Amino acid sequence: MRTFESIQVQVPQSLAIRRCRKMDHAPRLMSGSPRISGAFRRTLNLSMSYIRTLSLGSMALLLPAAFAQTANTVFGSTYSLPAGLDAAPGQILNLLVAGIAANLTARVAATSLPLPNMLAGISVQMTQSFSPQSVPAPILAVRPVSTCLGVPLGSVPCGHYAVVTVQIPYEVVPTCPFCEAAVSNVAHLVVSENGVPGGMVTLTPDFDQVHVANACDLDTAATFPCGSKPMVTHPDGSLVTAQSPAHVGEEIVIYALGLGRTTPMAQTGQASPSPAAVTQNIRGLIYNYGINLPPTQGVPAPFATCAIGTGCPEPPAFSGLAPGAVGLYQVNFVIPPGSNIFPCGAGVVSNLTLSIVGSSSYDGAGICVEPPALAGTGQGRSPTPSWRE
Repeated sequence: MRTFESIQVQVPQSLAIRRCRKMDHAPRLMSGSPRISGAFRRTLNLSMSYIRTLSLGSMALLLPAAFAQTANTVFGSTYSLPAGLDAAPGQILNLLVAGIAANLTARVAATSLPLPNMLAGISVQMTQSFSPQSVPAPILAVRPVSTCLGVPLGSVPCGHYAVVTVQIPYEVVPTCPFCEAAVSNVAHLVVSENGVPGGMVTLTPDFDQVHVANACDLDTAATFPCGSKPMVTHPDGSLVTAQSPAHVGEEIVIYALGLGRTTPMAQTGQASPSPAAVTQNIRGLIYNYGINLPPTQGVPAPFATCAIGTGCPEPPAFSGLAPGAVGLYQVNFVIPPGSNIFPCGAGVVSNLTLSIVGSSSYDGAGICVEPPALAGTGQGRSPTPSWRE
């Protein structure tokens, strides 16, 4: 996820300094037919704890006594002081929490929808200045993690912490000090174990915190390397890769987290509604042909007259919640034509970068598009198949 001011690195606490912008557009309904193909739905069902079919085999055994652990444990690093957490309504987040789940030996995942407000004795409560002032954050999974790579849980002198995967309630009101009607919301999260609350952490609610999903995000049970390729798929649900590139004119799907509120309003902890709920705050997509380019926010609307090809966001075919999922969004778009498209391979990891631009953040992914001159010949494809390339 990237803000307009900086690129953020995901660390135990979000450290990016954010700046709220006034939304300069009204909510827009997108055309198109959202869908998750059968092949990709099967992948999601295996790797995500928040799709309709959830694994019953992920419940953990509890030890009779707590793990031995040193009094202080390092599990992250940074160049600046923590500044609380930034999150959008409905966003799925992994909270890294020390001092809880001492008896947990394996990951515990929710097994039904709506998601529970307590799992393995762990609960998370959100408070805010606006009504409703206190809302539970439903939990997808709780996972104990050793602070020593490759060392079993409970091994001395290693410590451990817990990854608590939650959904930020859609009821949270985004802060916007520069809007015509300024909004200042003081929000916090509190993690409790067996009803005993821990320390409070500041939550800064944004309109959006765009983050292109990958397999590491979607599977909190995964171990490194879990596959960090962006979840961008063909219509049949297969991943777009160097060996299976996209084609000009093809409609593909990019999956994302943190796109914020929808119309109609989605219900916290529940599967996305039908008909599909569309996003309110996504300005559009930016397409940049080039070799291994990073995502971009393009030209800010106040400083440019947007037109196709000038780096201004273009509307997608669809932007909204993925059917049957909790907190997972999909953005459908058609691959535009381009000139001088270099084939992937030999150091070319991507030749088209797709950027999703929201009201207060942006993120994107580089993909491979087969040059039209090589379409059907197989010459524009990398010869070495690999999920992680």
